[in-house]
Amino acid sequence: MLLKQAKHRRLAHVGQRIWEQLQQPSLQADAITTQAKSRLMLAVVQHLRLRHDQLAADDKEIARLFQAHADQPIFSGLPGAGKRLAPRLVAEWGDDRTR
Repeated sequence: MLLKQAKHRRLAHVGQRIWEQLQQPSLQADAITTQAKSRLMLAVVQHLRLRHDQLAADDKEIARLFQAHADQPIFSGLPGAGKRLAPRLVAEWGDDRTR
């Protein structure tokens, strides 16, 4: 019983120390650094949005081309071949059935 109480007090002390450390001020930077990093972050977000739009356009084009492909029903009918895997299988296996 005494051992449980000692362990409990130690855990309570560790928890209290963690809580106190979390309440300390976080890292701070001067205004120039903050402004520069903010501008950099905005540029990164803009780049990610552009890339997201490009990927969405690519997905639409792949879906369009796959729907027009002669082997689309075959590859779409494969178990587990969804809207992403089936077009990839067509691309990997190709159109040449003699291979």
